[in-house]
Amino acid sequence: MICENFRSPTIVLETLKMRAFPFSLQVTTKDWWYYLSLRIANWAIMERIFLEKYFPTSRVAAIRREI
Repeated sequence: MICENFRSPTIVLETLKMRAFPFSLQVTTKDWWYYLSLRIANWAIMERIFLEKYFPTSRVAAIRREI
């Protein structure tokens, strides 16, 4: 929602997401992000790496079974 408020024709939404993402993280995750952020080229790659690290398929399957 915040990214949408600052959108302009010259800024790509993906860039805004990448800039805002660190502000949503807590201490351990933020450390992980700052170590990794130099190697991440775009939002799609970041999203995949983040989900693999913090929401692996085994965890998603367990949550689905609980539901």
